Amino acid sequence: MNGKSITIALSLAYFATFFTMAAFVPKAAAQNEPQLVVDSDGVEVVGDQDFKTTGRLKPEVATAQIKFKWKVQIPLASGCITTIQLVYSAKAETPASGWPASVILDRSSESFTYSNSGAGGAPVANQGETKTGFYFIMTVTLPREAPAFIDGKYTATAQAKVGTGGTSGGCRMKDSDSTPVPYQIKNDYLARMTFEPSTYIQKTGQNKKVTFGITMTNLGNGETKIDTTVDQVSKSRLDAVLAPGQQLVQSKAGNPSVANKLDTVITVQTPHSNGYTNTFYSLKAHFKASSSNSILTGLATDEKALDLSVQVQGVYVPGFDPAMAIAALGLALLAFGGVRRQ
Repeated sequence: MNGKSITIALSLAYFATFFTMAAFVPKAAAQNEPQLVVDSDGVEVVGDQDFKTTGRLKPEVATAQIKFKWKVQIPLASGCITTIQLVYSAKAETPASGWPASVILDRSSESFTYSNSGAGGAPVANQGETKTGFYFIMTVTLPREAPAFIDGKYTATAQAKVGTGGTSGGCRMKDSDSTPVPYQIKNDYLARMTFEPSTYIQKTGQNKKVTFGITMTNLGNGETKIDTTVDQVSKSRLDAVLAPGQQLVQSKAGNPSVANKLDTVITVQTPHSNGYTNTFYSLKAHFKASSSNSILTGLATDEKALDLSVQVQGVYVPGFDPAMAIAALGLALLAFGGVRRQ
């Protein structure tokens, strides 16, 4: 390599080194720029004493107010005066059931003036300090219809930003990262059930046993006990009405894989009298659902009723039921066969 080539190579190496250092220095300075830090300073319930005590809402309470408190750590920055703004947000983490919840904040932001330069440029006490007293109140309006009794999950977020206006003395600080704080609002245990009969009316004959099939579905947020009673409403009386004993129906609120439906039956026995009849019998089935896990109300109940009917129609001859009819037919055929043989 001749002298001219060496000179060109050294020149290229010099310029490459110069541009590499020029690109590196600003990046290092940006990385070393001090950063604001926002932390949670606690969460508290506003107003509802029962909610404060137990962490659960009563069935009749549809609104919860949660106060999120924040603190800001101010870095050691050069002498400056600036405005620091806290920006707030919150959202409901919608569960799979898609139940709606309204989330409102009493403020979306708040600001304060920061200064670490006193008279004559001397530093003041709040250089590097942590400032407290910042907050917002989240008001959540909860639906009170089943199946909305699963616990609501929310996320509140705060971020501190350095203002661009009113800055002097080169106040170089970076905005804080967004700080999320999760929160859960729990409903007290509630009893909410549906009862769907396979039919509301049964048509049958005299001296018959019939059943009403009923599907019970638990839309509440806990295991529910069902007590069933049946009243005969009409003057005409059935011979017997049998209601099921106490039954338990599970809830999907705690475990989505659990079956929250249970089939049950109400059994009736129709009366019999000589001759033809066409009579309607009216029933009212009462279902009392209770959730014994309830904390605030002791025993949360949900009561519903179904109107059922039985129509009895046909002719009844004592001792002449279907079995007797078959036997009589058999005897008649035997007798007929005997006559033909003679």
